[in-house]
Amino acid sequence: MFNTFEAEIQVLDLPEKKQIMANGYQCVLHMHTIIEECNIDLVAEIDRKTKEEKKVKFLRSQSRAKVVIKAGNNICGEKFEKFATLGRFTLRDEGK
Repeated sequence: MFNTFEAEIQVLDLPEKKQIMANGYQCVLHMHTIIEECNIDLVAEIDRKTKEEKKVKFLRSQSRAKVVIKAGNNICGEKFEKFATLGRFTLRDEGK
């Protein structure tokens, strides 16, 4: 059980009111049957072609990045490397 973890995410679509994702971004984590509010802190953006990591202050739609996710309560999960099906999650904000 944990309440903070590092993850690699792909930003598909952001709400129209919030076109960027920066440190402290608040959203809802959906992992299996868990629905938990969380905050996002950026670690680095990952370049799609070269796979290089670079520090950024914000992300836009269609970006890939390493982030630290901080949930309000402890949640149960599995590392993606150990069991990919249980290592997936979705982040949502305003239904997107």
